Amino acid sequence: MYNEKKPYADFRSPDEFSIGVEILFVILSITSLFSILLNNYYIWYGLLFTVTAHFITLHFKSCLYFKHYVPGIVTSILFLPINIYIICISTILLKFTVIEIILSCACGAAFIFVIFGILKKSEKYFENFLIKYSNSQK
Repeated sequence: MYNEKKPYADFRSPDEFSIGVEILFVILSITSLFSILLNNYYIWYGLLFTVTAHFITLHFKSCLYFKHYVPGIVTSILFLPINIYIICISTILLKFTVIEIILSCACGAAFIFVIFGILKKSEKYFENFLIKYSNSQK
């Protein structure tokens, strides 16, 4: 039977969701910077894999499931081939073993799941911040 649940109904508001996405972007950017500075790409590789996998598992799958526009689908379509190319080139250049690739991807996925859980629990704080900010603008 078709599930009548609205997409993203578990998020309080699109505004809070966009703050969470921005925080994830900053975390990924900082991770990329530290990977370059420390010349250690294990976490970066795992996070890149996780972001690429989430394009397929969340955005594409949700778009097919709900049969409507899903936020991020255009970005996913544009970045999926680029990310796959970067992963392929990185795999060749970094010369990770299969075990290192698996551990890197598992650690990256675990890290993102932990961060997502923290962001989910922070929704009330985001909501209060947005209300306070909007009231101060009047």
